[in-house]
Amino acid sequence: MQKMNVVWASAALIGLFTISSSQAAALYTITDLGGLGGGLTVPRSINNNGEVVGAASNGMQVHAFDYQNGSMTSLGTLGGPTSHAMDINDNGAVVGSSTTTQGRTHAFLYENGSMIDLNPNGGNSHAFGINNSGAVVGQSNGNAYLYQNGSMMNLSIFGGAYSSALDINENGAIVGSAANVQGIESAFLYQNGSVINLGTFGGEEAQAEAINDQGKIVANSYNNSTYRYQAFYYDNGNAVSLGSLGGIHGSRGLDINNNGAIVGFSYNALNQNHAFIYQDDSMTDLNNLLINGLDWTLTTAESINDAGQIIGSGTWGGRSRAYMLTPVLPEALGTVPEPGIIALFGIALIGFGLQRRRT
Repeated sequence: MQKMNVVWASAALIGLFTISSSQAAALYTITDLGGLGGGLTVPRSINNNGEVVGAASNGMQVHAFDYQNGSMTSLGTLGGPTSHAMDINDNGAVVGSSTTTQGRTHAFLYENGSMIDLNPNGGNSHAFGINNSGAVVGQSNGNAYLYQNGSMMNLSIFGGAYSSALDINENGAIVGSAANVQGIESAFLYQNGSVINLGTFGGEEAQAEAINDQGKIVANSYNNSTYRYQAFYYDNGNAVSLGSLGGIHGSRGLDINNNGAIVGFSYNALNQNHAFIYQDDSMTDLNNLLINGLDWTLTTAESINDAGQIIGSGTWGGRSRAYMLTPVLPEALGTVPEPGIIALFGIALIGFGLQRRRT
């Protein structure tokens, strides 16, 4: 493993950032998450303690990982060669899916150093979300389920052949997508034993990706004819488009925190895939908010915690990498006297080092 230290000297004025203080926009430092020894790392979720989970190659296999305190650890498998972690709660419990010795894919719960098969006697299953009470949601044999207190309960959604539960909040509200009897896939909200059809938001199909504890939902519509995604948020019966970064293929929202900040990816005017953050009714390209982002291109933002830390995938020097962004409020970096404008000429951080792991 090699490390590269990129030092930003005070004489090197790398760029000019002009940000309106009325937006209270944060800038971000970037950390390369490294890997497990192979060439691929895909982060999926970050909890409020800054602990990250996802999947990474170890050279021969792909394993679920846990990243904390600058170190990445494999979580192992259920006996097969691959596993993928999809979510982590604030207690450090992780859910995802793994292949078994029988060649099936089963949902797992990882806690206290042990990986537990949530559906040992069933068919293929996946776990996508977990809340702090330990309730797990996912898909088993093509049907959405809720797992709690040691029991897996199938959710009856729309009566079609397919459904998948993708997220659950602290109040037990569940979101995902399901097909109706005509085969049209729509977003849904399941709470208090009842299902609400959120529709397709003007597209041909849609799915709800995430829900915060206030009940605000991130959803996406899709049109097969134009290959276009469109990100929305849904709140108290109202759906609002997030817009895009200017590209013809739209945007896709992937996560929302309890402050209402949404992250995902969008195509820009050059039809390049870029990570975004949406807050204060505005979408911003995260590539424009980096302090130490030399040679980085952030292509997706997967997850955001309540402290505003963001994880996702991108490239550094043309190589695929996984990252974590940590917000730094502009006032912490100093301001110039003009009201409403923060001008950061360069970012003169003497001795600031970007520690990069190459695996």
